Amino acid sequence: MADSPAPLPDDARCPCGSGDVLGACCGPVLRRERRAPTAEALMRSRYTAFAVRDLEHLLRSWHPTTAPSREDLSASLAEEVRWLRLEIHRVSAGGPFDDAGTVEFTAISKGPHGRSVQHELSRFVREDGMWLYLDGQVD
Repeated sequence: MADSPAPLPDDARCPCGSGDVLGACCGPVLRRERRAPTAEALMRSRYTAFAVRDLEHLLRSWHPTTAPSREDLSASLAEEVRWLRLEIHRVSAGGPFDDAGTVEFTAISKGPHGRSVQHELSRFVREDGMWLYLDGQVD
């Protein structure tokens, strides 16, 4: 179930909350048509991947030293969670000419046990021109 993304048309609003449509925002990153140019862009694409249950994008955008197993991530995506909103609070470095950066965000979701608010300070690194999620400090 979690091995392929849920269908979402390119003209639908992007789940990341940028205000743009999926086809002009996170869609091309999820489809590997282009790389995320910044740490924030990768963060937004990862949020969108959770929203549409795109296991492959999550795995390839996670640094190999900290990534969960395919089985664990697949089980996590199988949970009945509806992602409601992403709020980006602060970005430090992580630009097109940086090799590291952080993104502070809040992700709001609703699951079987009610509403959940996740506040995180995520660390990203760029290796071989590709941004990767390294880890995050969750409050």
